[in-house]
Amino acid sequence: MLRGSWFRTAIGRVLIACALPLSFVGLGIRAHSATAGAPPIDAALLAAGQTHTCAITTARRVKCWGSNLFGQLGNGSRERTSDVPVTVRGLTNVAGVGAGGYHTCAVTTERTVECWGTNRLGELGDGSRSGSDVPVTVHGLTDATAVAVGHTHACALTATRRVECWGSSLDGQLGNGMNWRTNRARTSDVPVMVRGVTDAVAIAAGAYDTCALMTKRTVECWGTLPPGALRNESPGTTSDVPVTVHELTDVNAIAVGGADACALTTRHTVKCWGSNGTGQLGDGSTANSTVPIGVIGLSGVVAIAATGTRACALTTKRTVECWGANRTGQLGDGATAYDHDLPVTVRGLTDAAAVALGGAHSCAVTTGGRVECWGANYYGQLGDDSSGISDVPLAVRGLTNASAVAAGYASACAVVRPGAVECWGTDSLGDLGNGSTTSSDVPVTVDGVTDAVALASGGSQTCALTTADTVECWGANDTGELGDGSVGGMSEVPIMVSGLTDATAIATGGTHACAVTTAGTAKCWGANGTGQLGDGSTTSSDVPVAVDGLTNATAIAISGPDTCALTTARTVECWGTNRAGQLGDGSHAPSDVPVPVYGLADAGSITVGATQQACAVSATGRVQCWGANRHGQLGDGSTTSSDVPVAVQGLKDATTIAAGYQTCALTTARTVTCWGPNGSGQLGDGSTTPSDVPVPVHLANATAIAAGDAGACALTVEGRVECWGGDGDGQLGDGAAAISAVPVTVTRLVMHPR
Repeated sequence: MLRGSWFRTAIGRVLIACALPLSFVGLGIRAHSATAGAPPIDAALLAAGQTHTCAITTARRVKCWGSNLFGQLGNGSRERTSDVPVTVRGLTNVAGVGAGGYHTCAVTTERTVECWGTNRLGELGDGSRSGSDVPVTVHGLTDATAVAVGHTHACALTATRRVECWGSSLDGQLGNGMNWRTNRARTSDVPVMVRGVTDAVAIAAGAYDTCALMTKRTVECWGTLPPGALRNESPGTTSDVPVTVHELTDVNAIAVGGADACALTTRHTVKCWGSNGTGQLGDGSTANSTVPIGVIGLSGVVAIAATGTRACALTTKRTVECWGANRTGQLGDGATAYDHDLPVTVRGLTDAAAVALGGAHSCAVTTGGRVECWGANYYGQLGDDSSGISDVPLAVRGLTNASAVAAGYASACAVVRPGAVECWGTDSLGDLGNGSTTSSDVPVTVDGVTDAVALASGGSQTCALTTADTVECWGANDTGELGDGSVGGMSEVPIMVSGLTDATAIATGGTHACAVTTAGTAKCWGANGTGQLGDGSTTSSDVPVAVDGLTNATAIAISGPDTCALTTARTVECWGTNRAGQLGDGSHAPSDVPVPVYGLADAGSITVGATQQACAVSATGRVQCWGANRHGQLGDGSTTSSDVPVAVQGLKDATTIAAGYQTCALTTARTVTCWGPNGSGQLGDGSTTPSDVPVPVHLANATAIAAGDAGACALTVEGRVECWGGDGDGQLGDGAAAISAVPVTVTRLVMHPR
């Protein structure tokens, strides 16, 4: 039986022009749905500045190329340019990146913002005016979830849906009621709060202005506003506080250029307003517009990007359409002679997953892991080790590890006859267990394991339970999660967990793992900062320690810092963090020892999800869930969280369950139903629409299921493994490296028929 969470958190899928919140990414929340088959859109992994470009790699680092006169490449040098990517010094765990005129900023998974480059107007936000060719921390920001960078300013979206900005305030682009014209306020070298914004979900910065998308799908802008924001046709109208853009009530995403802006609607069309001298509004004219007007001939759009004189759209067909200025080939249609006031297709791009626009160049990430750029190249911003313009896309040299759909870690594994293990996906931390760190989008054999009976995959490690009741683990070991008595580094091959010779079940989380023993006790190892080892302490351990007071356990489940155990009495006990009520005891208090889930007396199967939810199947086939519910992951037809179990609607014949971002149940009829977030197609119903009640997966004859952060897999009666959802690191195992909203068969993998 396949157990545990197969897919690790995927941080860094991309909406380029509108840096969506980190909380909508790393915490498993999807900001907006896309149409079926569309690339998932979550947070900025590619950014183009005035004369430089940056991208996030699969290792969550940043690489930049192009102009470096002000240190905006962040590699510790002031060499004039680099026409190939260089690594930003000292920056890890990056979730989003933004590039401005001559500075760059990144938001990290720790919710801080780091900036580098010019600082003459306080653009780095560190309280100084000294430029830096390596990242410096923006002062006082500890809850940032997204960053947007303009020509001489930058802004961050916070976890409380507020916006803070720093840098130039000449035109009111900081949004705090100050500008040069009214009170001679020029700059702020530390973040200041934008006035009156309390419910923003996304931000975008133009040259001298900023816009925010609100929870009500309206748009507010401040700074040098696009004409029409105040119903004033005059370019250069300014406001130092946010104003509402007229006639926009159905917005999914925003992109801001210079004196123009565009909005992606819920109907997947695009509306633009403002200046139109180069046709950047896409309406077939060069006349300015004081109100948003539809871009002609454009449908099926899932992401947009804009700069001062042009805009581009990513479509469900994975093509890129651009309109506006084209004198340096920046529309990518193979011509440089004319601007275009209607969209034209970028030549040769049929697998695009993200797009970013710079001053006079454009770039796209492909599903195959390439970055391709076109347009001006005077500063090496195309990254192909050449000079001169290109009116068609060129591949950036040496940048093959940028992912179109995932910039984090993800892998999957399976036990195959006669007890061997095969894994596929990312391998940056030895995840595939085959003695290398080379990722694979088709299965490879784990070294030395010949008698595995069960598997569990966590944040960056995988463990196998063997027929000898021992446990072997491989992958990352930063917190002792391999359990062999060591801490640090990684192992690309399986190593034995110390002292475990009587294990009957296993589970792994992001940084810890647990096993149930033949005596009914549980032992855990790894990180313990929130009490997830259950031993009554918060001290981490690199060898197994006994869970306090648990003597009748039969199964165990983990996700992140949360752990739950099923007992012989059919009760469930949980321990660890409890912010969303995921311990199910009617409180929100954390516990470093097991506490009983309220009202559960007939549980037969349990799971813990990546979005702070847990579920149990009863002996009669009913399913009850508890914890966070912002995206319907409790399946009760609501989005209201609960610290006690609530019934999943309509499920009366479930046998087992598995949870990642979404939750899935296997039924007695061998069908699978899933509910919750669906931005990567992880519900398997052919759509990317979330659901707060179960929907059927397009699959029959299933015998086992495993769910992960961005997808799920099932074993069928015929011995196939079918997977669906995100595929940024090849975790669907079909060799295609593209998300699928319906199950696809894992390549070259034959399982025991069930």
